[in-house]
Amino acid sequence: MFEAMSRSLFSIFEVVGQHDVAGLVMRDLFSNEELWLIDRGLEAKAPDGLKIAIRLIHPEDFWMSTGANIIVNDEILEDAKRAFQVEKGEHPHPDHLAEFLFKDHFARSYLG
Repeated sequence: MFEAMSRSLFSIFEVVGQHDVAGLVMRDLFSNEELWLIDRGLEAKAPDGLKIAIRLIHPEDFWMSTGANIIVNDEILEDAKRAFQVEKGEHPHPDHLAEFLFKDHFARSYLG
């Protein structure tokens, strides 16, 4: 599990749809890669097209969430892409992206 945690990924993802076996197919909106997410709660409630920022771990052939997430709308996604102009296939530093989303957008929008 330590190795899986050390390979964690924090990014903004879009729900593509249900996976054939279980869970969801997610698209990383920075790298455009698809991955297989096992998360019973999201599988039961997340509609296709939902965009969320979430930290994932990779224990096997699939990914798992670490719990906390934030729903991202198109405006926040575009703000993040402008703020973190990374090369195609790269991700912003996870700490910087998390701070941007949770401090700059979530707190301003929901906490006033």
